[in-house]
Amino acid sequence: MVWTIIQRLNLRRPPLVFALSFVAATSTSIGTALAADADQGKPRVVGIDWPATGPISVSGTAEERLQGVDRTLLPVLIPKPLLTYKSLVFVGEPLQYTASVQDADATIAITGTRIAIDTDADNSQSSTEEIRSILREKGAEATVNRFGAAYLITIDCARANDRRCKTADYVTNLLRSVELVGGGRGGPAPAAPQTPPLPTTIPVSSDPDFQAEPAGDLLPKSGTGVRTATIYAPGIRFPVSNKPVYLNSQVWNIGGTNGPPGGWSDPRNYKYPWRDNFCEKRHWSTPMCPGGSGHQGVDIRPSKPKNQGDQFGVAVEPGRITHVGSFMVTLLGDSGSQFNYLHMRNVRVHPGDRVTTGQPLGLISNNFGKSTTTYHLHFEIRQNRNGRGWVHVPPYSSLVAAYERL
Repeated sequence: MVWTIIQRLNLRRPPLVFALSFVAATSTSIGTALAADADQGKPRVVGIDWPATGPISVSGTAEERLQGVDRTLLPVLIPKPLLTYKSLVFVGEPLQYTASVQDADATIAITGTRIAIDTDADNSQSSTEEIRSILREKGAEATVNRFGAAYLITIDCARANDRRCKTADYVTNLLRSVELVGGGRGGPAPAAPQTPPLPTTIPVSSDPDFQAEPAGDLLPKSGTGVRTATIYAPGIRFPVSNKPVYLNSQVWNIGGTNGPPGGWSDPRNYKYPWRDNFCEKRHWSTPMCPGGSGHQGVDIRPSKPKNQGDQFGVAVEPGRITHVGSFMVTLLGDSGSQFNYLHMRNVRVHPGDRVTTGQPLGLISNNFGKSTTTYHLHFEIRQNRNGRGWVHVPPYSSLVAAYERL
């Protein structure tokens, strides 16, 4: 099986290799950004079929918290139970919104968007209104397309034994209970959001030792990866403040649950090359993985086993903070992509905050709500992919490109 590759000579160090387009895979390592003509995610604005019925009446308290709802140019749907919470926070933009509440060690949120991220590899459309739900570690989510927009309900639980996160029934029932509370129909047609293009010239890496295995090349016996060079989030900044970091499995590497004997802080875990772990064997539903289940994101180790408080998770693009839970922060980017950062502490942002590219969000840590994990950042990208509803997309190729630009 063959990668179509090209070498960039660098007189200061051995030549590195990067993928122009993926045909199939070998064990060849790559060590620089994917080329600018690789398949990229392109945002567009989805047309809306406005509901015939008007918004429901809400209580005075809820109405105060929904200020600006009519400036959001899509039907704003919120589960009726969430409207009773004093902790309700509404974060609205013209093309997307999030409403969230805090409830007994859990964060519950609904996100709606008119932005679809299209890729050349898959331009199929779907108008189905079927609710699709999946479980995640200490959480669950359900998504549906309605009126042309895509809506996502999530719950993240601090406690592993929280019954609301044991099945997807809770979020599915919440999504069935949504009520129209507003949304603006007037004004000019909104323009498609802009995403920074990939550079036309490949930069010289500031880390001469950097290497990365091809996308989808997982550790032996750890699963079957997505063999794609598609850059779903072109132009993003890398989600960690500074180099070096090491993208590899926490579970299948040395000291992991299914890895070779040793400790998770073994120095061999803190070396290049990077290796994809988006589809490694987990029982979490990950529809874009060949087997339908996987990791939903990738794990990024800091430069040291304990990063000594100097490596932050940072905003990968401008946008709004829509969720701050006990162990997760969510950024809804201006491009329409949603970015999840797990296992940070000393979080510096709050729901509703506007952030800029590179702004620190929190320290990489071992925080896992009411428990701990190894020191790492778990990073995810969700998108309304091709207008068919929210889904976790493979972040690996986007992160290789972003790291090379860092």
